[in-house]
Amino acid sequence: MPLTPSGEHDLSSFAAKAGTRTRIVILCSLHNPTGRRIPRTALAAFLGSLPPHVVTVLDQAYVEFDEHEETHDLDLLRAAPRLVLLRRFSKAYGLAGLRAGYALAAPDLAGLARKTLLPFSVTRTAEHAAEVSLEEHGQLAARLDTVRRGRSLLSAGLRAEGLDPLPSYGNFLWLALGAATERFAQVALAAGVRVRAYPGAGVRITVGGDEAHRRVLGAARLFRTAGT
Repeated sequence: MPLTPSGEHDLSSFAAKAGTRTRIVILCSLHNPTGRRIPRTALAAFLGSLPPHVVTVLDQAYVEFDEHEETHDLDLLRAAPRLVLLRRFSKAYGLAGLRAGYALAAPDLAGLARKTLLPFSVTRTAEHAAEVSLEEHGQLAARLDTVRRGRSLLSAGLRAEGLDPLPSYGNFLWLALGAATERFAQVALAAGVRVRAYPGAGVRITVGGDEAHRRVLGAARLFRTAGT
């Protein structure tokens, strides 16, 4: 379902469409590709408005990048027994490619999910890496701090170049560029960086290092100059 013009989840529309035939509602917070979050109060109200048989699956793949404590709060699981949270180690924990993650849910829902699991869906290597990464609190904190600072600097730099990224809580920024989306992606590629283009909508720019950001901002400058 499309987001609102300001990049927010249109939860009222979701709730209005849920009926007797609805079994599952799937949301993501933080949202990919915009980096927007669903505030705790809005999420609680939405869950309370759904028919009692509906299961809500909330993908929280990027949740660690959000510095708001309420995002990490698990009390919602106690208040909403039909809620399932999905989290993974491929983002903030740096284990991309190992396909390790986990779900948090009430015992009855977790039991149903286990019945559908494929054998050996997580390798021994991935399992061990996930266990070790959970103990590396210092490395995780340093990585999150680096991403958050980089996100803030890149956002400010893009605004200085006349662009308007949405406020993001993830490890990427979203530029709503409409029909100019592919032109920006081409300019960025010529500058030596690749962005994720959604034709007709916008681009997602992953937060990176100083050199990558310099190239992105150079591309933004060329993009704005060529478009005027």
